Amino acid sequence: MSIRPIFSLRKWIPLQTSAKGDWLCQRMGCNLLANPDASNVLLRNFTASCLKYAKAKGVRKKKQLSEKKLTRYFVDQRRITVLGGKGGDGICTFHSEPRKEFGGPDGGNGGDGGHVILKVAEQVKSLLSIKSFYRGIDGEPGASKNCYGKNAANTYLLVPVGTLVKEDGKIVADLSSHGEEYVASYGGLGGKGNRFFLSNENRAPMFATPGEPGQQRILQLELRTMAHGGMVGFPNAGKSSLLRAVSNARPAVSDYPFTTLNPHVGVIQYQDFEQVAADGDDASGMDNDCKKWAQVLWNYLKLGQPLVKSDIIIGLGCHDIRVAERAADLYLEDWAPLILFTGYLGNHTVVKRIILVQQPFMERRVYATYLRQWPEDKENVQAIVTSPTMELDEYPNKHVGNMDNLIEYMLAVFERIRDYPKKGFQVEQEIFPEVCDAQQKLLHAGYRPK
Repeated sequence: MSIRPIFSLRKWIPLQTSAKGDWLCQRMGCNLLANPDASNVLLRNFTASCLKYAKAKGVRKKKQLSEKKLTRYFVDQRRITVLGGKGGDGICTFHSEPRKEFGGPDGGNGGDGGHVILKVAEQVKSLLSIKSFYRGIDGEPGASKNCYGKNAANTYLLVPVGTLVKEDGKIVADLSSHGEEYVASYGGLGGKGNRFFLSNENRAPMFATPGEPGQQRILQLELRTMAHGGMVGFPNAGKSSLLRAVSNARPAVSDYPFTTLNPHVGVIQYQDFEQVAADGDDASGMDNDCKKWAQVLWNYLKLGQPLVKSDIIIGLGCHDIRVAERAADLYLEDWAPLILFTGYLGNHTVVKRIILVQQPFMERRVYATYLRQWPEDKENVQAIVTSPTMELDEYPNKHVGNMDNLIEYMLAVFERIRDYPKKGFQVEQEIFPEVCDAQQKLLHAGYRPK
């Protein structure tokens, strides 16, 4: 029996000459160019990668994620590299003006680089958000006319209370109180301009110095305060509900699995091994302090402006149907002859006074936005902001959420009132110290802006 060589792109495949071998060659698309009985035959090149003759691989399954990637951890250790900002370069320039050919040196110094600072924040509960590398901001270079470069702003890393900072295994800082700071790496000093080197011996210095590099350190962060116990269990088993009931933690609670994705830490107050429930708690489980701070926010965010006969009522659309009902009631009570729900004023619509209807805790934000964004002359157009008439306890319902949801909404609105003026969205408004204090205490109690 003779051997028939078949040529492929990868290797020679020897097949025995037989009826079965001939049938295989035909199935593989081989085109014989010589006598099949000859000991050496010449065959056309072929590849087995064609889809028609490829081996069936079946449906590709999605790669399973490892248990490590599926797990979210309460991080209590972190190794970080911090690098202070580089100082700005000094500059070498000389004063120049008409009819004064040989001016003196006027190159300014560079600004200092920014520090990287660890700052304790009560609302941070773990080291999960800390990255592995931080670099400070560089200082600006000097300029002519003896202008110094601007010092760079510092970079702050928020860490939990009880964070230990170690370097080479030695403790260099124990951050144990809210607001405490530790300079992890210093920024470099700015370089000197040629004006700095002016002297009686050298009236025209021709050089300047570059800025110094920032300090670089490798630090180990460890969270000293750890939980004494933890709850694990199947999804939607009630772990978050139990934690809310027995501690001051405020994890989200809903009727679907995996509502809580990150670990939550709560503090339980107990005496003689029995939990202390605070006196006077309401039905929602909120203690009196949180409710008092929420009331401060509610009173600040509401304006309580008196109504005046106007030209138009604008209902600012939202998920709370009571806003639309309030706008419709005002229209039926003849407070204005026109009503509009969240739209654009036509070019031919001229109004002198408007009524804006929104949720109670949105009154102040809506008014501040109107004062910034209204396209017409605001001196000749008066706006009155109103909302459904209700108190703090009356607002929560099954459509808009519970009291905890309301507090999270109010915290978010407060942050926008505080931050949006810098972005040009709203006008600046006075924020009273007691309001800021209430906001901080609610954050400390576990509430988060939503």
